[in-house]
Amino acid sequence: MTMTTFRWHASALVLVLLAGSPAAAQESRTASSASSSTGVAPSVAEPKTPKEFINRATQRFSAGDYAAAIDDYRAAYQLRQLPTLIFNIAQAHRKAGQWQEALANYERFMKEDPKSALVPEAEAHAAAMRAKIEAEKSSLEREAAARLAQQRVEEAEALAKAREEERKKAEAALLLATSAKNVPIYKRPWFWIVVGGAAAAAIGVGVGVGLYLREPSSDLGVRPVEF
Repeated sequence: MTMTTFRWHASALVLVLLAGSPAAAQESRTASSASSSTGVAPSVAEPKTPKEFINRATQRFSAGDYAAAIDDYRAAYQLRQLPTLIFNIAQAHRKAGQWQEALANYERFMKEDPKSALVPEAEAHAAAMRAKIEAEKSSLEREAAARLAQQRVEEAEALAKAREEERKKAEAALLLATSAKNVPIYKRPWFWIVVGGAAAAAIGVGVGVGLYLREPSSDLGVRPVEF
């Protein structure tokens, strides 16, 4: 055995002994105990490279966390301007139901990389996004038209109700006036007032006439005539 070989074997033996020492075992048990007691997994390092951001974005996209995936794809794009990242951002917006944002990113991708093999797919998605946006616009316009029509119906019903009430009031007033005209003259209050006044006047006239026709109570005879 050469001296070099002996030294290598001795170093290996020292490492094995250190690994199996009580101190090393204690450190290992302490780390394991701390991890199990807290229940917290060792923290994952934050992505730093475009590839790391892309890997995490892909995982988040698969899990349905589209907003987080978009953030990671954008972070990767800031580090390295790859057009495919724009396509992936558009895909995440589409899956999240954000039609306008998806369309903008599909169009941006096709502008940045017009010769990409993904352009036909991007064009198809962009056309679908335009159709969805137009459908939403039409739906909103229909809802607005329906609300306006309902408002007009309510206004017309309120106006008709007000006019019906006015008509009923007019009919009641007309009926009252017509009923007053059909009352016999001797049943009207003013008739008896006039009759009472006329009777009082007639009695007064009769008394006066009677006093004028009555003879004097005493007889003085003839009066002397002087020449």
